Amino acid sequence: MKRLLGYLMLCSAIAVCSPSCKKDEDTSQEQEFPQYIVFGRFITPGCFGNETCVEIFRLDASTLREDVNDQTPAQSDVYDGNYATQLSKEDQTSIEQMLRSDIPATLLSKPNGFVGTSPSWNTTYYYFEYRTESKHGHWVIDGSFDGNLGQELTTFINLLNSAVNTASF
Repeated sequence: MKRLLGYLMLCSAIAVCSPSCKKDEDTSQEQEFPQYIVFGRFITPGCFGNETCVEIFRLDASTLREDVNDQTPAQSDVYDGNYATQLSKEDQTSIEQMLRSDIPATLLSKPNGFVGTSPSWNTTYYYFEYRTESKHGHWVIDGSFDGNLGQELTTFINLLNSAVNTASF
């Protein structure tokens, strides 16, 4: 009897002290894969209507397209583009690798509209629209690099700038 009791106590101690065989649950949230992303760069009215003043693109699962309207995006609403020009698969793949996974949660949690300091003359701005099944947001982001965005959003607008340069040239 003492031997059985000792054996049970030993088994209980081993069970309590040994690591669990159960896998730890993944508590990290996965970022929802976007249905599409609209991104671009534009310069306030000081640009005087040059073709490169407004560059807006739409990336979805199968294509990268350029907007032919070249209108300055408004802060208050999503950009209504005419994405008639299909760009190369190579550019699509490159930009998809840049943008699909590096979208700051800080931006996605902000209300739609303007992000940064108030608009000023002849400044570069970035437009970003993000659409998933559960989230649809759009932002005009200050590109003045005056330190008002913080490191994460400054890094992101550098990424947007690279994506625009890739799609434009």
